[in-house]
Amino acid sequence: YYYSRSYYKQNHFNNRYKKINLGEIKDKKYHKRFSIIKKAVQTIRKDANKMQPKLFYAFSLDLAVIGFFAGIKIGFIEIGDIINNKGFGRLARIIEYLLFKKIQGIIFTSPAFLYHYKGWKFINNKVYVIENKLSSYFTSHKRPKNYKENGRIKIGLLGLLRYERPIKMLVNFIKDNTKTVKLICYGDGP
Repeated sequence: YYYSRSYYKQNHFNNRYKKINLGEIKDKKYHKRFSIIKKAVQTIRKDANKMQPKLFYAFSLDLAVIGFFAGIKIGFIEIGDIINNKGFGRLARIIEYLLFKKIQGIIFTSPAFLYHYKGWKFINNKVYVIENKLSSYFTSHKRPKNYKENGRIKIGLLGLLRYERPIKMLVNFIKDNTKTVKLICYGDGP
């Protein structure tokens, strides 16, 4: 099961697996996701009734909500980002609070995230910290002692390039400091 985005059409799943598109989502259009989530719950509940999965592992709040309402009783959620407390974020925090009470495991990708949830004592026995740092997996590769190339500091930008404002700010900083800074960019996106 997956969501699609208009700017990232290529599907990288192996063709031997069945793929079910749950709908197209748009950045910052959270209010429009409710109908997509409702449809996703119905789709997954139908399949869950047939397959009887034991648990779900969700990479986002909305996916955890879908797993829970689809009737899968045991759930884990991975928190890779902190939700803002403003605007739609207030509603998301309320949903997060209620969901965390029901869910069996919460995986934080940084120990610093625990500070954001410090008042939520009920989660203490549900939390696992599994940092998303790859350095421990690549022990044969030593970090360079020199972060400069020809006297310029190297900055790497990696991943899905979708947030225009911070990328433009970084590019403008590089333009203003070409003698001291170099940007190396790898990724895809709009």
